[in-house]
Amino acid sequence: MGDLSIKINIAGTEYPLRLKSDEEETVRQASSLINERFAEFEKKFSGVREKKDILAMVTLQLMVELLKGEKGRVAELNRLQLFVQEVNSMVEGHQSKLKQDND
Repeated sequence: MGDLSIKINIAGTEYPLRLKSDEEETVRQASSLINERFAEFEKKFSGVREKKDILAMVTLQLMVELLKGEKGRVAELNRLQLFVQEVNSMVEGHQSKLKQDND
């Protein structure tokens, strides 16, 4: 996959980017999400005039969501590891019983 030059618009400002072609869809989705959140914050906090302040709040909100998601994935991974350990213990116990029955 080769490099690709694109322009994305975030909060009314256009940014040229150079990226790998397989990253384009993800970057455009991210840009779209940022713009959606920006519009929500802009409506919600109509008294805020500085775009950088709205973008800071969008950034904070998205990072909180990302970190919560990561914590959830770590917790799920820990649960799966415990489950695998339990299954392994049951299999080992069953194998031992079969071995004893055959002796």
